[in-house]
Amino acid sequence: MIKVLAEHLTVPSNCEYLEAIRGFIKDGAKKIGFDENDIWKIVLAADEACSNIIRHGYKHDPSNFIKIDIELKENRFLIHIEDDGLMYDLRFHKVPSDKEYINEPKPGGLGIKIIRHLIDEIDYNHTENKNRLSLTKFLPEHLSNS
Repeated sequence: MIKVLAEHLTVPSNCEYLEAIRGFIKDGAKKIGFDENDIWKIVLAADEACSNIIRHGYKHDPSNFIKIDIELKENRFLIHIEDDGLMYDLRFHKVPSDKEYINEPKPGGLGIKIIRHLIDEIDYNHTENKNRLSLTKFLPEHLSNS
């Protein structure tokens, strides 16, 4: 296992760059040694978070940027996503039940539910007009003990 990992990516806030974000997260998770199932979970959660920033935080304005840092800290793989779009703390978002969702008149709204299901910890800070969302995935025991 790699004992140190700290990498950075900055991309324009445009859906065309989601593939680059997914590749960046996937490569980092692979370097750590996550299995394909966990990599898929981590990538999907980060993709959902970045998609929400593009759509809701920046209202599809491609002149803005999303900054992503990944790091390994003890037994945690951390993804820090920073933007200066509209403030939104997804930790307090009311996620509808499956029944409520089915009865919703408009589609969408499952991204936050997906993120919460796939990631072990979520943290959010808003300082100096910057949003910083941190997604944490704990390393499996066999990687933590390496």
